[in-house]
Formats: sequence, structure tokens, C-alpha cells
Amino acid sequence: MDTMNTYGYLLGLHDQYRDFYHEADSYHEEMAVWDAHQHMPSHKYWAGGVQSYLCSSIAPMFVKRNFEKLFQEGIYPHASYLDVFTCNEPDECYHPLHRVTRKESLAYREQCFAYLESKGILASSEEANDWAIKHLIFAHYGPYHSMMHAPDALTIGIDVPLFNLVYHECMILPWPMEKIKGHDDQMLFALLNGGAPYLEKDGAYPNTDGVFTEMYEQLTLDEKIRRSQIVCDLQKKVAHCAMINHSFVEGDYQVQTITYDNGIKVLINLHTQQYQIIEESSH
Repeated sequence: MDTMNTYGYLLGLHDQYRDFYHEADSYHEEMAVWDAHQHMPSHKYWAGGVQSYLCSSIAPMFVKRNFEKLFQEGIYPHASYLDVFTCNEPDECYHPLHRVTRKESLAYREQCFAYLESKGILASSEEANDWAIKHLIFAHYGPYHSMMHAPDALTIGIDVPLFNLVYHECMILPWPMEKIKGHDDQMLFALLNGGAPYLEKDGAYPNTDGVFTEMYEQLTLDEKIRRSQIVCDLQKKVAHCAMINHSFVEGDYQVQTITYDNGIKVLINLHTQQYQIIEESSH
């Protein structure tokens, strides 16, 4: 933390208070989610091994416990990423000692974000979700539906920036920046949405979480930095601006425009894989 502070970086932690690994010292099945049949759902899909799910009513206790231990050691993170809370479904728990409805589950998750906020820690989670928006500063991403599937998969519908049309100025969303072989340059969507660039989106699991490395064009680090700087420069100008209009040019969904309330307009052309940033006075 001291080294990062010296170089002007923010220290952010990646925390998880839903996946409840059986190898953890704190694991106990009495704190796990039980279903309506009094069974405890479990699996071993992720690298941590066999897991159940921590009941969301208990999650705030663990969040506070862990951060209080950090504070005692003189460690004060600038941010914390409470993973999966905003992308996984609300949990419904039937354990007789801590029954939880789906609505209550979200309220407990919100308590975790609120605790971070009370300590001056920037809160984030995996995706953007409106029930948590008043606490979230940024997220892992807020991808279009098509970005979560292989580029050559059947596209369902037309992606439009509905979330950003409401919440653009409320939180920071990073966007993928890959050039996909024979498909779109995803940098165009980062520009259209006035978001932050993902310099390196290196997924832990191949072909999972919207990462399809074998389908990307290979770019040098210098080229990635150059492209990211373009997106950053636009984000500085529109980060606090409302997105006030999105449209298809002459009905062509491959040519799209976004207008921000400071007069900046971004046009992307998916036919030619080109973009245009137009700055006009809003008065």
C-alpha cells in the first residue's frame, strides 16, 4: 500500500462474500444458504475447490471483520471490489436460523457496499445494476449482451446503451478494447459509451466472462496504450455528463450516435470500423 501511494496509484482489493469455500478456516455449513428442501447447494466449478454459498445475511459481518483487521494493521484500501454481488441472482435462504428472501438478500448486499462507503472506500462490483447504483463508483464492466458470447455466435437482438442512457454520469464503466478478427473493434463501443478502457482484459478462465483470446487480433502494448489514451481523453470530457440521446443514423443500426449534455457527439460506423468525435457548444 505504501509503495502504491508513493507512485500515485489507488489500492483496490478484490473481495468475495458469496462463494463459501469448504477449505476456508471460517467455513461452516450452518452459515451457508439452504434451499427449500433443506439441502445445501454446492459445486466446485471455480479454482477454490468445493464451495457452497454464504448466506447474504451473514456477509456484512464478514466484510466488517476483514476490513477491521486491515485497519488494525494500518492498511486503508482506497477501493474494494465486492465480486458477484451485482451480477448473480439474489439468494433465497431457508435455513431456520437465517431465512432470507430475495429482496432481503439484495438489502444485505447493499449493507456491504454501504459499510465501505462509510469508511471512505470506493465500492465496486462485477456489473452495473440499478439496485446498487447509489453506492457503486465503478464496476468490472457493463457489457452488451453480445460481448458475453463468442463473436461468431448467433447475435440476439441489437445492443443499445439503455443503462448508460440513465446512469452514465453516476458511475465509471470500463469497456473491452479488443479488435476481434473479422468482427468489430470493441474500442468503438467504449467511445460510444464514454467509458473507461480496459488496457488488459486477461480472464482467469478461457472463453468465460466475455474473454475469447484466440479470436482477438494481436496488438503491441504500445498500440493498446495509444488506443486507451484516446478513450481516456474522451472520458475526461464526458464522465460527468448525462447521455441524452442515442440513435441509429437513417435507421442503420450499424451506424450509431450518442449525444452528451455538454454538446459532444460520438458517431461510430460498424461497416467501416471508424469513429468520429464532434465537439459542439451545448448553448
